[in-house]
Amino acid sequence: MSNPIFSIIVPVYCGGQYIDSLIDTAASQGLAPEEYELIFVNDCSPDDAATVIQSRIDSRITPPI
Repeated sequence: MSNPIFSIIVPVYCGGQYIDSLIDTAASQGLAPEEYELIFVNDCSPDDAATVIQSRIDSRITPPI
């Protein structure tokens, strides 16, 4: 990612069911993909959050920390 205008930092714990919706909502805000990034911080979530995030990684999404 090169110089996004802003970053959305998302703490994740047992939120796997909401990740797809969050990513889709961020993408529908009318910004170009290079204008923002999503940074997911996974707090050892026992659900499938990390798997969902990994399946959606693209240039705007930083892998879970």
